[in-house]
Amino acid sequence: MPHKIFPFLMAGLFLLSGCAPSASVTQPDRPPVSGSSGSLSGNGAPQEALPDDTQIYDYTVAASLDMVTRGSGNENGFYQVIPNENGYANLFYTDYATASRVYLCGAPNCAHNTGTCTSYIESDGFSVFPAVYKDRLFLVYSSYNSWSAEAAPSRVECMDVNGENRRTLYTFGSGITLNEGAIVGNNEIVLSGYQIVERNGSVQSVPFIGAIGMDSGTYREVYSLPDTAGQTNLFLRGVSDTGFILKTISMDDAASSDSQSRIFELSFDGKTETDLLTFSGNSCFEEHNGQELVYLRYDAQGVSLYKRSRQSEQEEQVAENVCDLACVRKSELPYDSDNLFIVGFAGNCVLLNHLYDNRYEENGDIALYYTQYAVDLTDGSAKEITLYNNARATQTPLAILAKFGDSLLVDAKEEVVDGIAYRRPGIVSVADYLNSNPAYTMIQSPIDEPLW
Repeated sequence: MPHKIFPFLMAGLFLLSGCAPSASVTQPDRPPVSGSSGSLSGNGAPQEALPDDTQIYDYTVAASLDMVTRGSGNENGFYQVIPNENGYANLFYTDYATASRVYLCGAPNCAHNTGTCTSYIESDGFSVFPAVYKDRLFLVYSSYNSWSAEAAPSRVECMDVNGENRRTLYTFGSGITLNEGAIVGNNEIVLSGYQIVERNGSVQSVPFIGAIGMDSGTYREVYSLPDTAGQTNLFLRGVSDTGFILKTISMDDAASSDSQSRIFELSFDGKTETDLLTFSGNSCFEEHNGQELVYLRYDAQGVSLYKRSRQSEQEEQVAENVCDLACVRKSELPYDSDNLFIVGFAGNCVLLNHLYDNRYEENGDIALYYTQYAVDLTDGSAKEITLYNNARATQTPLAILAKFGDSLLVDAKEEVVDGIAYRRPGIVSVADYLNSNPAYTMIQSPIDEPLW
């Protein structure tokens, strides 16, 4: 599912409102938040200081800033949370060297179904995702029904990378939901979210981006929105060598269907904002690869592909019209942001998924057919990637879970067994992926991950 659906879904809220690895600030536009270190209520309680210009920053995206975060990887392996049919979840570790996925638990004969197990997660009432940074592993719990007084609050846990010494690092105030994805670095974890509040008889969603100190467990505000008319949402979209990539989506009023998007870089010291892209509605689709913003621009003439870094004074065109590239399939479906969109990067290429056909099957199901194109960001050359899966009447390109060295961890197979669809991971080199060569090293696992 394209990530762009999530920001507009969120904007709608305004209307409602084995082997394991070794080891509240209250302002008009800001939610009150409280942490395990005490209430941050603007009364002199401690907050983390802003980064200064003398620091060397090591921020990186540790968990995909997408609608659904599948997990978090480092150079050794990949961590992910997989729900259990009995109502809880488990934390798993995929070791690249051994091509095996195991419970993050070293206890012999453990059933992995109680709180005594280091892999066990009591996930009822939460969505949970991991984020790894050096020798620390974080679990981010985002509360369902966070507007309910009875709901457990969102929180962040911290542990060793082998699952031991788990503890609560920070607990948010009531009414707060955390978005998927995390940036880590400089001894803090950076998250975005929103709080459902009632103001002047209406329910509103107040967005925030904040950072939690990994040692202190204290909160600091990363960015606040100005107090303006209308409704604005705020998202993390990536990180470069010099700043955080942020996105705002604004509407003049809650009844408006028009939106204005702004993507910009905020310097790590919080002093400088550099605009990268502004657009209306769904006229663009953007992703950041760590060095530059890459985006599609849709208009009556076709779909153009551009890139821009903070240092660039203007955008650079990569492809004048993606639809005219020789590898792009001709389709009766419109070439718009619903059907042709960016899904990630591999090597020097940006990856575009394309819904080129849909049809009714004899049983009445709608069959969807996607393919993928890799467009080289250096010279604009392109090729079709013909690696795909078929599950439940949908043909989909492979999903990339993680990158390490010159290899990728991917959903190598999606298949239906006894009426249930499963994902099965595998490792493939970047070169083989870009050449559509299914030379997978399949990951051995004690369980299969359901494709919900």
